[in-house]
Amino acid sequence: MAHYVNMKKLGSGGFCEVYTCRRTDDRVVFAKKLLQRCDQESEERFRKEVRMLANLDHPRIVKVIGFHVKESPLWYIMPRYKRSLADEFPDIVGKEDRIKIIFSAVLEGMQYAHEQGIVHRDLKPENILLNSDKDIVVSDFGLGLSLRSLSTRHTPTGVGFGTPGYEAPEQARDAKCCDTRSDVFALGRILYELYTGDNAPAIQDLTKVPPGIAMIVDRCTKTHPDKRFQNAGELRLALSSLWAVVDRQTDEGCVETMLANATAQGSLSKSDMATLAACMNRLRDDDDLMHKLAVELPEKVLSRLWLRNAHLARHMVTQFARQVADQGWSFTYVDTIGDACLKICRVIDDPQVRAEIVHAMVEVSVSHSRWRVMDQAADLLMTYTSPAEDLAIAEAVRPIAFRLERLEDRLQKKRLGPNVASLLES
Repeated sequence: MAHYVNMKKLGSGGFCEVYTCRRTDDRVVFAKKLLQRCDQESEERFRKEVRMLANLDHPRIVKVIGFHVKESPLWYIMPRYKRSLADEFPDIVGKEDRIKIIFSAVLEGMQYAHEQGIVHRDLKPENILLNSDKDIVVSDFGLGLSLRSLSTRHTPTGVGFGTPGYEAPEQARDAKCCDTRSDVFALGRILYELYTGDNAPAIQDLTKVPPGIAMIVDRCTKTHPDKRFQNAGELRLALSSLWAVVDRQTDEGCVETMLANATAQGSLSKSDMATLAACMNRLRDDDDLMHKLAVELPEKVLSRLWLRNAHLARHMVTQFARQVADQGWSFTYVDTIGDACLKICRVIDDPQVRAEIVHAMVEVSVSHSRWRVMDQAADLLMTYTSPAEDLAIAEAVRPIAFRLERLEDRLQKKRLGPNVASLLES
């Protein structure tokens, strides 16, 4: 068995003390949790915690690296973490971007624990450890309960335990009655505290948090367990859905603002371009938004987007072209589409992208009998820039080659690429 040398005491609480320690064979530093109480009940509870953690294998649950539980002093070794969530509160309260990352990680770990039949029974910021917002674990399962265990002799009937402010009402009355819903209560209180900084027991002013979060916290902390989310998985799903809606609304507002600025100024600053691209990327599946941007972005802004983020610009234009070709449009809006297509072709030099735009122009102009846009489509067919583009255009319009008959009197065959000319003749 590996040997560990105690170095510095980090803290104490309950029946245990925590030290930094060094493994002698490779000098790697860990944390050691050492049981101070030597009575039989404390030792049995400590052994149960070690067994429980050893059976949980998840990146958001603290890992047991080594242990000594046969005889006193009892201890186990875990990775070293720099601080607890409680230590982080001055810098995190109300900062939703950080709250989302950290609390989502906690829910991920607790969903796994609940799925394994484990109830923590002492969730609080001090028992959430982190090195960074993305390196975070739930720890201290000393009061943990296995719902699948046949034995509950370590939890006396009619005795409550936990931490005031986080323990559910049924836990305060009788800890043996706890289940996953008791952890949900504590998670709701932690979420409330993350937004407000307030952890006063039995006090909860939901006007201090955003409306959606208020509904989540309110349901988590209902007095009757049946009215709460039934486990961490249900809570995680509800909160993820809420944050997704809020994020989308925020991103949509951001895009609208950047688009308004671009239209007014004809350009955007470097930072605004980065913001626009980030929001566009998160909303890339919104076909209507991609269409709107393709039509309304000023040519200079579109050019910079193509130069700085060609993959995103290509996605936007491809979505636009496919939507244009697949739908019906008002007579006058077809002119708007035609102008947007010409703008795109002036900016983007990729043969495949240009070919998709030509396909869209041919389809929308002929199907709507819009002569002005038919003239534009004919001009694009006659201004190919390379053999590769000629081939790409021929392949793109081949499925709608019958549409070319309507354009024939507008086309000068000597100006067509050989592949497009051959398609027209056939």
